[in-house]
Amino acid sequence: MPHSDDETIRLREENRRLKERICSLEQKHKDIALAEEARKRTEAVLRGVFLAAPVGLCTMQGQTFQDANRAWYEIMGYTEEEIIGKTAQVMSDDEEEFERVGKKLYEDAQKSGVNTVRTRLRRKDGAYRDLVLRAATLSQAGFPDLTIVAIEDVTDRDHAERALKESEEMYHALMEASPDPIVVFSLTGEFIAVSHQAARIYGAESVEELLGEVSTVFDLLTEEGRAAAAVNIPAVITSGLSRGNEYEIRLRGGKTIVVEMNTSVIKDADGNPKAIISVLRDITEKKLTDKILRIHRDLGMALARAASLDESLGLCLKAAVAAAGCDAGGIYIRNPASGSFSLECITGTSQEFVEQVRHYEAGSERAMLLDAGRPLYIENTTALTASNLADAVAEGMQSVAMIPIHYQDHIIGGFTLGARHPDGVPAAARDALKMVGSQVGSVIARLQAEKRLRESEEKFRDLAEKSIVGIYLLQDRRFRYVNEEMTKIFDRTVEEMIDHMELQEAIYPEDLPQVVQNVRQQNARGFKSMHHEFRIVTGKGEVRNVEVLSSRTLYQGKPAVIGTLLDITQQHRAQEELRRLSTAVEQAAEDIIITDPEGIIQYVNPAFEKITGYSRAEAIGRNPRFLQSGRHDSAFYKRLWDTLRDGRIWTGHLIDRRKDGDIIEEDTTISPLTTSTGKLMGYVALKRDVTETVRIEAQLRQAQKMEAIGALAGGIAHDFNNILGALMGYAELAKFKTTDKDILPYLERILKACDRSRDLISQILTFSRRREQSIQPVSVTPIVKEAMKLLRSTIPATVEIRQVYTTRHDMVLADPTQIHQVLVNLCTNALYAMRNREGILEVRIEERQCSGDAPQGAPELKEGAYLQMTVSDTGEGIDPALKDRIFDPFFTTKKVGEGTGLGLSVVYGIVRDCGGAIAVESKPSQGTVFTIYLPLLDADGSAEEKKTEEIPRGRGRILLVDDEETIASLGREILSSLGYEVAVRYSSYDALEAFRAHPDRYDLVITDMTMPNMTGVGLARELLKLRPDLPIILTTGYSASINEEEAKKIGIREFLMKPVSLAELSRAVKAHIAASKGSGAEKKGDQ
Repeated sequence: MPHSDDETIRLREENRRLKERICSLEQKHKDIALAEEARKRTEAVLRGVFLAAPVGLCTMQGQTFQDANRAWYEIMGYTEEEIIGKTAQVMSDDEEEFERVGKKLYEDAQKSGVNTVRTRLRRKDGAYRDLVLRAATLSQAGFPDLTIVAIEDVTDRDHAERALKESEEMYHALMEASPDPIVVFSLTGEFIAVSHQAARIYGAESVEELLGEVSTVFDLLTEEGRAAAAVNIPAVITSGLSRGNEYEIRLRGGKTIVVEMNTSVIKDADGNPKAIISVLRDITEKKLTDKILRIHRDLGMALARAASLDESLGLCLKAAVAAAGCDAGGIYIRNPASGSFSLECITGTSQEFVEQVRHYEAGSERAMLLDAGRPLYIENTTALTASNLADAVAEGMQSVAMIPIHYQDHIIGGFTLGARHPDGVPAAARDALKMVGSQVGSVIARLQAEKRLRESEEKFRDLAEKSIVGIYLLQDRRFRYVNEEMTKIFDRTVEEMIDHMELQEAIYPEDLPQVVQNVRQQNARGFKSMHHEFRIVTGKGEVRNVEVLSSRTLYQGKPAVIGTLLDITQQHRAQEELRRLSTAVEQAAEDIIITDPEGIIQYVNPAFEKITGYSRAEAIGRNPRFLQSGRHDSAFYKRLWDTLRDGRIWTGHLIDRRKDGDIIEEDTTISPLTTSTGKLMGYVALKRDVTETVRIEAQLRQAQKMEAIGALAGGIAHDFNNILGALMGYAELAKFKTTDKDILPYLERILKACDRSRDLISQILTFSRRREQSIQPVSVTPIVKEAMKLLRSTIPATVEIRQVYTTRHDMVLADPTQIHQVLVNLCTNALYAMRNREGILEVRIEERQCSGDAPQGAPELKEGAYLQMTVSDTGEGIDPALKDRIFDPFFTTKKVGEGTGLGLSVVYGIVRDCGGAIAVESKPSQGTVFTIYLPLLDADGSAEEKKTEEIPRGRGRILLVDDEETIASLGREILSSLGYEVAVRYSSYDALEAFRAHPDRYDLVITDMTMPNMTGVGLARELLKLRPDLPIILTTGYSASINEEEAKKIGIREFLMKPVSLAELSRAVKAHIAASKGSGAEKKGDQ
């Protein structure tokens, strides 16, 4: 039994192991199946990668193609049918190259595993491509005869690399060959490349040495330049290009220069900014030259305007300091007699230093340096101290220049210039300083300076004018060259014109035939130059006038035409404007005079001939002073010329004289005529004849003055007559009441004085036209005698009075007051003429018969009998130049405050109004004679003397109204003395109330005209409403609002002018009361 158990156990164990083996085999079978599936998947993936790879791939067994992917077919141009099973020899023409490539790929690859070779194979289309072949054997994978080959087409890359290499070689050659420095830097300023010229201009021996000191473009720039670059570089990056930017660069050693930088942006293949390249041009010398030219130009213009030597020296010194770039300077003038030098002007130093260097004695070290005649430049403080210029060092100067001033090979002065930095005067500025020094010498010798300055300005203008000329070259009818001015004139770009445009394309169509004819004539004459003008049409369609100078030439061995073209459009317009202006000047109503700088007339227009009476031939070549009237003094003309010489316009009023002697008054404007450079070419005067206007204005002013005088006279007359009325009234009352015969003569004189005062008021009113003239037959002799009595008290004892009356036939038709005024005015003027000497005043009255010839000075007198009144004096006489003006209103030779200029004009007017004439004869220092002629009336004898008037008395009740208490009291006293019962009221309202209370009580009302609240006329109207038959007497000292005629229309019975005499008042009162009572009696009888 045990044996059987063991067997069973063994069998069970074998069975278990068998089961495990079976399970293991089953698992392995499954793993094999999974591995096979994974292999197939991997093979599929690899196949997909093989086919989809962007690199050309193929498998070779030996040298026969087994497979290839799509990229390989695209590179070589074959199809699968055309290549599989064939060798690569179909793509090679070179057997030797084919063997080399096959050995390298297949044999060497067996050794190294992977190998690379470059070759050239032919595509199916015959094009050769540069290829890189990379081969790897699959021997380790169990395929020893199978090779996989990758191909890369490098044809385009090789071409690009060759082009890049050529570009880099050209780029480096350009940088090294360019005469201007070139730098390439990153967008943030770090240097990428620098030319040798850039290193040289910096002061370095090599580019490496430069880059060892500066690493960015900003390191080269000054502070101001860095600020400008910080703005400009971002703008360049944005725009891609920048031209003409100027920067100041600091070189090795601290020196600075100015460069012009033209900059472009370098972009990558995607068009993004990658770097910046800049071409630098050193324009330091050009800037300095331009600066010096500007200084000389400005100096020349300033010297032309300089009014004094001091001003000229100051301008020259300023120019020298600016040209040299110095900080201070001075100008010394040499005394030719003593040889010493004196400081004339200085700038940029302290006053203490000025005192130290104000004078260099002859023979002193500094005087000898200037006398040597050679410029001296001392460039550092050590040399200054060694040259005994310690005072300059103490002033802060580190370099000094001493430049002598020459004139005609003589030293006449010197410049001293100082700079507070070493190497103060650049070499380029030294020649400029010599030129400034010569200008200073010329200023000192004024005539030579002006001549040189004019020549210099003319040369400068010539150069400037040339810069505006277009220059062109034509060949085969097309432009081969045009300058910038040509493009501006044509409004086209250089690209549009050169090699593309013909001149005739731009010629105005109407002008083209004439231009073609001119060209043919030029061809016929060979190489001779030709000048013609025509119109062109610009690129913008604008028509311009051009002037062309051209000639035939050779260009690149072929015939061509070279010429200059000037835009004369503005000139044509100016000529047209000038023609219009000339027409306007010729037809202008104002006279126009054009003179040269010396004032000699070069042109006058027709209006000048009409206004002055002088022909153009008579005026041209003369100085305008032949028109002077003598009305302006020398100071007037001096002010006029001072204004013009200052370059300013003079505007004023000129009084000239016509050829026939008549006076012309003209509003005048005189302007200097200058060129664009400020040179004086002459003067132009525009003169408007205002003679008639002035006369009318004078009449208007006279009328206005007389109106004002009249208003004043009226006020004076009213107030004065009230005062005079009181004087006259009380004097007459005293005379009426007194019985003392000794007092009567005094009262008579008072009353006569009152009469004269009343006549004076009458004269004032007559003069101011406030009183109508009282034209009547009048005997002149008594008036003259009375006037002479009035004047006697005012005549000094040194003047003898003579009166001669040779006729009793002296009756004329005139206003007595005006005759009195004529004599007083003439005598007053005669006394003024003899105020500082002894003399004789003579008044003579006689009869004069005018038959054929009129008296001298009075040609207008007709035949007949005249009263001749003569007033003569032995005074200072009248200036003949003023004789024609003595009768003008307001003309006077008296000082301010001594005369109004109205006296003789009034006399003249009165005599003319009387139908007479006035003549004057005068000799300076011998005296003057005024002779008046007045037509005589037929009546003989003189006026009868006044008889003593009776003073009538009467009875009645009178209402007296006057706001002046004195006048009212006087009136009551007078009327009461004459027997009347008088009631007085001091206002119109009080009087009206009193009358309303008792309208029948009063026989007569006497009222003043001018009263507050209600005038005398207003009161009269109210009273007459209450009692129409009431007799009213109106009195007034003066009233412009009413006269006698208007008063009577209202119902006023009598109109009396104050002051009223006792006799006049008593007669008026008596008459009107009697008339009123008689009228009343008749009315009662009728009842």
